[in-house]
Amino acid sequence: MYSKGSSSYRYVILASAVLLQACFGATYSWAVFVEPLKQIFQKGQAAAQLPFSIFYIFFPFTMIFSGYILDRIGIRKAVIAGIGIFGLGWILSGLFGRNIMMISLGIGLIGGIGVGIGYVIPIKVCVQWFPRNKGLATGMAVAGFGGGAAILSHLARYLMEARGLSPLQVYKIFGGIYISAGILCGLALKSPEGGESPQNSRMEIKSILKDKTFRLLYAGMFAGLFGGFAIIANLKQIYAHATPLMGATAVSFFAIFNALGRIIWGGIFDRTKGKIAIIANLLFQALALLTQSLFMKSAVSLYVFAGFAGFNYGGVLVLYASEVGHVWGAEKLPKIYGMIFSANILASLSPVFAGFMYDMSSGNFNLVFLLISIFITAISVLIYLTYQARPTY
Repeated sequence: MYSKGSSSYRYVILASAVLLQACFGATYSWAVFVEPLKQIFQKGQAAAQLPFSIFYIFFPFTMIFSGYILDRIGIRKAVIAGIGIFGLGWILSGLFGRNIMMISLGIGLIGGIGVGIGYVIPIKVCVQWFPRNKGLATGMAVAGFGGGAAILSHLARYLMEARGLSPLQVYKIFGGIYISAGILCGLALKSPEGGESPQNSRMEIKSILKDKTFRLLYAGMFAGLFGGFAIIANLKQIYAHATPLMGATAVSFFAIFNALGRIIWGGIFDRTKGKIAIIANLLFQALALLTQSLFMKSAVSLYVFAGFAGFNYGGVLVLYASEVGHVWGAEKLPKIYGMIFSANILASLSPVFAGFMYDMSSGNFNLVFLLISIFITAISVLIYLTYQARPTY
């Protein structure tokens, strides 16, 4: 990779970004906590998904303002503030999580705000240090967000099953780990010399909202997220005979291939047009949803499905950020991508919607996955017919 700087410090930046994102991506392991929470609070599938859904409301909502926070307080302070708030949310859930709503307040609302502040900063910094490989650098920067859940899901299951800890006790332990590791990584982040140009990041929000390119990217990201969330949060329940170990392993497969998908889709972006990569990613996601019932024959088939779905979903979290960087430039990336990322707010209803359909269908996801796959296909056709983007910087 090429960097503006000749120093090998760019690899310290990359490693710090990956580890930081691994902390931020902890909520991807949520499927491991669903069954224990259902048993503790005697709630259904939809209710147990509330913390996850609320997290994906406040995370993207806060990201809308993260670029302005970054301009005001700088990279390191913004990252440390974000990871500190995120870890505090998990600790508070462990201390005061006497019901689903209190856990939703801690991990969902407070945790979501923390990630919203810090999430885009490692992406921007990596794009600055690796300007000739925006897609691959972005993919590696956010790979930890998915990959971290592979470790955390098994650690959480071990602590709850083998060590007999409650989910609340696990939340406290995890929160402390996130704050400690995240602060160390945040202190390592900085822009390359001459890479920080706040004056170039100014933009007219109204003009961006009217931009057809922006609106199509928003629609594509919403469709990809809606399908991905429906799978992530309900992964264990997709296979009716899954044990807790199978569920945790499926989450790990999803997380590992999610991380690989981010890197590979980033490389694909660098070697083809963003439009083609985005359409291909959406169609693969639609295919995964459409064929999920064919995979639900055994534990092995569950793992294959989880890996396939995770690989496709990983592309959603790298392709749109890379395309924003390509069209509007690295300095405007935090603000414009933050606005596009707000598609998570609407998409966050997907796990509850899928859970409701599951409860109404006597434990079956076939119908809801079919409907979502049709929707994603329609959006991919729209992008194919109308998307035209050129760099504006």
